[in-house]
Amino acid sequence: MSTIKSLILGSAAVIAASAGAQAADLPVKAKAVQYVKICSLYGAGFYYIPGTDTCIKLGGYVQADWNINGGNYNKPAWDETAGTNGAGVFGTGSRNSDYFNTRARVQLNIDTRTATEYGVVRTYWSSNFEHSTGFGPSSGNLTMDYGFIQFAGFTFGKAASTFQTPWASVGANNNTSFLIGGSDNLTGINKVAYTWQFGNGLSAELGVEDNKVITRAPVLNASAFPVAAQSAASMAYLGAGTIAGARNGTGGQHSPDFVGNIRLDQAAFTAQLSGAVHNVSANYYATGAGAIGNETLGHPGDAWGWAIAGGLQLKQIPTGPGDKISLDFTYSDGAPKYVIGGVTGNTFDKFSGSTDFAGSYQSFAAVNLYDGVYANGSGIEKTKVWGFRGGYVHNWTP
Repeated sequence: MSTIKSLILGSAAVIAASAGAQAADLPVKAKAVQYVKICSLYGAGFYYIPGTDTCIKLGGYVQADWNINGGNYNKPAWDETAGTNGAGVFGTGSRNSDYFNTRARVQLNIDTRTATEYGVVRTYWSSNFEHSTGFGPSSGNLTMDYGFIQFAGFTFGKAASTFQTPWASVGANNNTSFLIGGSDNLTGINKVAYTWQFGNGLSAELGVEDNKVITRAPVLNASAFPVAAQSAASMAYLGAGTIAGARNGTGGQHSPDFVGNIRLDQAAFTAQLSGAVHNVSANYYATGAGAIGNETLGHPGDAWGWAIAGGLQLKQIPTGPGDKISLDFTYSDGAPKYVIGGVTGNTFDKFSGSTDFAGSYQSFAAVNLYDGVYANGSGIEKTKVWGFRGGYVHNWTP
C-alpha cells in the first residue's frame, strides 16, 4: 500500500513540475524598460541625461523658402542688399537683378536644466545650417543665433535683447525680420542681464549689451563727405556704404548699451515698456572732402543717445485660438538702430550702388543710417528716428 501511495505522489509531482515548465515557456509581455528617464520638471520633451541630474531637450525644424520679388527670410525687394548678383542690384529691379531667391535651412537647438541648491541652471544653444541662392553646390552658412546661460535671475551670453518685445524674435514662423519700426534683434546679442519676477505676470529686467554691430550705426564726418556729387563715379562713391565720411567718422566702441524693460504678461495681453542708453563716439576731424581723420586736428567729444519703446500684444481675439495682434512704437535720439534694427548690419542702404555697376542706371537713391553727424570743429549732432509697426497672426489649423 505504501508503495502504491509513493507512486501516486511521485506521479503528481512529475505532473506538477511538467505543468510548471510549460507555463514558463509561454510568451509573456515583458515590462517596458525606460532607458532614458522622462524629466517632467520643465515641461514636455525633457529627458534626464543618463547618470546625471541634468534634463535636456532637443528641438529644431527644417524649412524651404522660395521668394519671388524678394530676398530670403522675408526680406523685401526695396532693400538693395536682398539680391545676390552684386550688392545693391536687387532693389533697382534692373536686368542684372534676381527675380527669385531660394533657401533651405536646418535649425537645431539644445536646452538643458540642472537643479542645484542655489536654483536651476539653464543653458541654451541654437544654430542654423543653411544653403541659399548664390552659394556653391556644396557650400552653405552656419550661424549661432543664441547661446546663453541663465542662473538665479542672471543671463550671460548671446540672447534676445532686453530692449525688444517678446514677439520680435519668433523664429521659424511669424517672422518680423526687416519690418522697420522697432527693435528686431532676431539673432540675439551678447549681454549680461538680471530679471526680477514680482508675481502676477509682472517682471523687470536690466542689462548691459554689446552694441558693436546690432545697435550701433556709423557716425558721419560731414567735412570728409563729398557733398557735390555729379558723376556716376561720385554717385557710386556716395552709395557704396563705405564712403570716407561713414568709414572714418566713426570712433571705437567706448561703452556698451545700458537697457531695461518692465513687462506685464497676462492671459489676454502682454505689455512692455523699454529704454536704452547708447554711446556715440566719433573719429578725428578730417582735412577735407574724401580725407581720412587726422589725429592732430582733434575730435568731438562722445555723445549719449537713447531710445524708448512701448509694445502691446493682444492674445485673446475673436478670429481664432492662438491669434495675436502685436503693436510697437519706438523713438530714438542718437540710437536709430533701435528703430531700424535686426540683421541690417552696420549701415542701412536702400537702392545704393557700387563701382561694380556704376552708370548702369539713370537714377537711384542712396541712404545711409547714422547715429550722428559732425563737421570739423563741431560736436556730434544726433539723429532722431521714430517708427511704428504692427502685425497680425492667424492660425489656420491647430
